[in-house]
Amino acid sequence: MLFCYVQSPAKHALSVISKDTLPKDTIVIQDSNFEIIMKWTNKGKISTGEGDVPNNELWIKYKSGKEELMVACRNANNPDSIIGDIYAPQLSNDKAEVYFLSAAYATSDELHGVNLKTKQERAVCAANFFEIIRSGKYKNDIIVNQHRYRFKKPIGSYNWFYIVDEQGKVLKTLGESSKKFGLSAGYN
Repeated sequence: MLFCYVQSPAKHALSVISKDTLPKDTIVIQDSNFEIIMKWTNKGKISTGEGDVPNNELWIKYKSGKEELMVACRNANNPDSIIGDIYAPQLSNDKAEVYFLSAAYATSDELHGVNLKTKQERAVCAANFFEIIRSGKYKNDIIVNQHRYRFKKPIGSYNWFYIVDEQGKVLKTLGESSKKFGLSAGYN
């Protein structure tokens, strides 16, 4: 049996599938000019701080029917550069970039962006949840939930929400609950 993570509103939902049966390709973003498709591969698993995770890819399919690979999973020495178990893709407001989460650290995933034209991928920041802000003062910025550590009393870890820009720079600290922000996923 192969253990495979399938995208769900929760961080990951674990499903068990046979070695010969991968999840079907799934349209994860639909636009009038293109579709973003998540494709599952039978390539080896990717080693991350979370353990070994499934290997999947994001593809773009244009109206003409032409398909192009946007981003594929990869191993790397730096957790920021690992791409494994791609999930939760969202299209930027200007439709120029797709943001997605990828397994990375033991306590946190990494938010990545990939440019639709150039297919250049980049790490944005650590995040276990994200949502692109669609309107208002922070339009085009991103709400993320980050796992952090406090080294002054009270010592310990915490998961707070922040508004970051498209490069991952913190613009505003929001605090510990998403309920007051009306986020679609209701992540807490």
